[in-house]
Amino acid sequence: MNVTPLLRLRPQDIDWLSNKKPVRLNDLIVFSASTQENFVINSNFEKFVTSIPETRLYDFLRWSPPRIAVSTRHGGPLVYVNQLVTSLVRYRLPQLVIPLRQIANPPNRQLSFAEIAGLSEYVFGDFVDDNTELICRLSKTATEAALLIGKSINTAALIRSRLGTLPL
Repeated sequence: MNVTPLLRLRPQDIDWLSNKKPVRLNDLIVFSASTQENFVINSNFEKFVTSIPETRLYDFLRWSPPRIAVSTRHGGPLVYVNQLVTSLVRYRLPQLVIPLRQIANPPNRQLSFAEIAGLSEYVFGDFVDDNTELICRLSKTATEAALLIGKSINTAALIRSRLGTLPL
């Protein structure tokens, strides 16, 4: 099957030598607008996001920092790279100011939440199903592991106690 990427960034499109620009997470435009999206936070998402330790959120930003470009239409900074991580951290720490690299020549379009969710499920669905034990062992807590693998906290805790944990 031939899959065409929705968004391509070439190394020459990114100005890696520019200084980082400090940006407040709440000021970022993370996803493109879509008429079919409903951003009502349900209880499962709320439970998942609030169970992530704050130190892990900083790890997420260190592992996959967002890249931004200034929108000519909105005037605000748009996130083009690592949108899901940015949205999770922004939900918990909206007033956090972090230095971000700015893309010199931004792509033509920004992905919507629905497009990113579909791509993530396509890419990571089989990985999560095939590696539940590894995900449990790498997670910081049983609650975090349970939310990532879609099983109960008791099941995640049982896997962690039976196989041990792995430092990340």
